[in-house]
Formats: sequence, structure tokens, C-alpha cells
Amino acid sequence: MKQIFTILFVMGLLLAGCEKDLPTQDHTQPLQIEEVTISRNEITNVLHVQAFIQPATATPLDSVWFVAYQPESNSPYLQARLYDDGTHGDIIPFNQRFSADLPAEFITPYLPPKSTVDFTIEVGVVDSSGASLSTEQVFTLVKNYPVRIQRVNAPDTLDASQSQIGLIQAVVIDSNGVSDIKQVTLQQYAKVVNGDTTDSPGPLVKFDNTGNQNAGDAVAADSIYSVIIRTVSSLDPGWRLMRVVAEDYEQARDTSYTEIYIANQ
Repeated sequence: MKQIFTILFVMGLLLAGCEKDLPTQDHTQPLQIEEVTISRNEITNVLHVQAFIQPATATPLDSVWFVAYQPESNSPYLQARLYDDGTHGDIIPFNQRFSADLPAEFITPYLPPKSTVDFTIEVGVVDSSGASLSTEQVFTLVKNYPVRIQRVNAPDTLDASQSQIGLIQAVVIDSNGVSDIKQVTLQQYAKVVNGDTTDSPGPLVKFDNTGNQNAGDAVAADSIYSVIIRTVSSLDPGWRLMRVVAEDYEQARDTSYTEIYIANQ
């Protein structure tokens, strides 16, 4: 029994000695800019900047900022803070993702671009210890993309027996903003039940995007184009095919279709 105790005691001393020789692990995290993303709202032409910042261990951040440069310019267009408090374009507060929105005027003079143009955004961070980091990210604005119709909203049924009004709205997107959209038009067809053939095309009617409430448009120069149609008692009951065409100044076109059933008893 005494021998066993002696062996265990010696092993304990050996383990203690080995433990002293083991290197200590460093669990500190250095200050890092993990990721910077830049995205563009094609409707408003606002650039959204977001930086994912990893602070150093036990060292609060002092400030996070950005400097924005227009193409071929060495002079800052804008220098401001990035926020992580749910304001200034930040969506989720206190998640280490700092955000800011650049005004549309930052890129508007370059729309539509004759070629691709680069906008440089420098993001920097300083923590309470005085440590600092910065990085640059480039947002490339490419040459004109064609206009496209994102969706068309229309009533399912209209009653011709009582001259009913129907509002049709088309959400139209252009990479260069609404100023590059030449027109959006509507044309009605009587739809053949047993196929996609159309018959009796009606006149072209222009959608409105000037805020004219008489045309059903609520906000001027946004992405929502509106037109009001009215039924008359002479309309035969049945399906009507609505053909929506959007055209930009580069002569690009996009077409979308929707159906409305005309009831007339």
C-alpha cells in the first residue's frame, strides 16, 4: 500500500511539472474589418455602405467612418460616420455591422455611364486604445442595363354593367433611374379562351408617373406607374388581356401581360 501511495505521489509531481511547462493560450482578438459591402437602390440611386467590424478583445470601438470618392477624383466627396444603432441606414442595431447611406447626388451625375465607372469608398475604424485600421472598397457602375417591368398589379374582375373604374399599376425598374424610362404604355386585347391568341387590340394608353391623382398615381418620379381604365355597358363579358410595355431612351423594351375578367349581366 505504501508503495502505491509513493508511485501516485511521484506521478502527481511529474504532472505538476509538465503543467508548468505548457504554453499559455492567447485568447485575445485583434481589431479587424471583416467585410465591407456596397449596394445600390436602383429606384432612389442611394448607395448603402455596410462594414462588419470585429473589435479587439475588451477594447470598445471609438469611431467607424467612411470617405467617398467619385471617379478620377482625389478629393473626398463625403466623409461621415458609420452607425450601428439602427439609424442612418442601419437596420439591426448593435450587431457589429456599421452602415450609412450616400445621397443619390453621389452617383447621379454619372447616369447613364458611357462606360463603367468606379466609386471608391474608404472605411476606417479606431478603438479606445488608439488602434486603427482602414480599407478601400470599389463600387462599379456599369453601362446602362435595359428597362424591366418588375410586376403589374391589376384587379381580377371589373363590372361593365355599372361603369366600374379599375387601377392598373406597373412597377418599372431601370438601372439609370426613372429619368431613363421613356414611357410605359397599356394596350387591351380581347382574349381567346382556347389559346393565347389576341384579338381586337385597343388604343395605346400611357401610364402616369407625375403624381397625377386623376390617373391614379400617388407619388411622382418613383418606380410605380399608374393608369385608370373604365368599363362601359357595351363591353361583352369575358377575359381581357392587358399588355404593358416599358421603353427606355436606349430603345430597350420590356413587356408584361395581365388578365382582367369583365363581368356584364
